[in-house]
Amino acid sequence: MGLMPTTMPRALVSRLQMSCGLVCLLGTLRVVVPGVTRQRFSLLVHGTPTAIDAFGPSAARFASLAQALIGGVMAGWGPGLWLVTRTLIARSSKTGWRLVAVSLGARHVPGRAYSLAAGFGQNAVLSTFFTLVSAAPLALLCRRVHEEG
Repeated sequence: MGLMPTTMPRALVSRLQMSCGLVCLLGTLRVVVPGVTRQRFSLLVHGTPTAIDAFGPSAARFASLAQALIGGVMAGWGPGLWLVTRTLIARSSKTGWRLVAVSLGARHVPGRAYSLAAGFGQNAVLSTFFTLVSAAPLALLCRRVHEEG
């Protein structure tokens, strides 16, 4: 049998788990209070919290639906990432590291590309910040995971 993998630095694993929890929390808030998140998004992209509401009730309801659907995806994605981090990454698993890295990249790249192409650079900047919250501890764990595997 091969050597058993060693555990990863607890502080980095905890930091990555906290970022996964943040994804879940922010997603849940989008579901529970979609009107508030719609207004915050309106403030971010239009400079005023009421701009989307000014498009009319149907558009505002649709924007709230979109916020809630995105929130549901985030609320489901966060715990999955948390479990991969707690079980696989904590034990130096290359597969666990890759699962989280690919998942972050697959979310970040197309979302940021579309935000920029659509002229919403401010959304790309905000989302990049949140991606870096997860990517920073993941990057610090990268070398160690790949040295052991």
